[in-house]
Amino acid sequence: MSDAKSELGRNVAEYHPNVWGDYFLQYASAPV
Repeated sequence: MSDAKSELGRNVAEYHPNVWGDYFLQYASAPV
């Protein structure tokens, strides 16, 4: 289980920056 969790954490760590960066830029630049 800890292996799977560690694997998931690694995937999220690699996947997270671009996806959330794009989302944040879109959200931040949207008129609010």
